[in-house]
Amino acid sequence: MASGTTQITSRNLSFIAGEDLTSKLYYAVTLNSDGKVVVPTAVNANIIGFVQSKALANEAVLVTIGETSKAVAGGNVATGNLLIVNDSGKVIPCPTTPGTYNIIGVALEQGDANSVIEVLIRPMIKYVA
Repeated sequence: MASGTTQITSRNLSFIAGEDLTSKLYYAVTLNSDGKVVVPTAVNANIIGFVQSKALANEAVLVTIGETSKAVAGGNVATGNLLIVNDSGKVIPCPTTPGTYNIIGVALEQGDANSVIEVLIRPMIKYVA
């Protein structure tokens, strides 16, 4: 965690994994049509939170849905960046190109591709004109 920050207690809920999540610790997840959690397959997907425990398909998995969470970076992330997810469930900076983006939160520390960073979960929509 970045120096000078204090970890906030996160809110974890139990869900059923819709796929093998044993190698997806700290990845973003969304709900599938069966109400099970899966890693998103589209950039800018709406997510519900971040995986906090390993689980096989149809097993219980803990997901952080609020406050702060660790997250896997999908590229270079700077402290303070607004974040979206890529098509493999990793966080990336929100683009500056025109569009509508599903912001999932704010980076509380910097990181590069595949590093684990702390994220403040604050879902919102951002319009870039």
